[in-house]
Amino acid sequence: MLPKKYKEIWKKYFSFQGNINLLEYRRRFLHINIVYFLGVVILSAILLSLHFANLLDDLFISIFISLFLILYQFLFSWLVIVISVKRLHDVNKSGYWMFAIFMPVLGILLIIYWITRPSVDNKT
Repeated sequence: MLPKKYKEIWKKYFSFQGNINLLEYRRRFLHINIVYFLGVVILSAILLSLHFANLLDDLFISIFISLFLILYQFLFSWLVIVISVKRLHDVNKSGYWMFAIFMPVLGILLIIYWITRPSVDNKT
């Protein structure tokens, strides 16, 4: 029973397939950002204590922490992209429209507009 639950959670947060309504998108977005913020606070406290203990001068520790922070940022960016793609699917847009985020102003406004639209009934 428990492994099935874990599999569902992994699919929910890491799979691009499916769609989510606006309320579910907001819940997941809030959940991801709360966990991200708590992680940043904890990592900041650890880094601050390492700084005062003069352990950050060691090259190995500095590289390890840098790689960990890069992976941490990548993970949470990935999660936001996944839920945004699912939200785009819910309004009948392709997930490839997430690449529009790289257009400086217009792309970001377009994505925000589509993500905040009401769901489209896909049963017709």
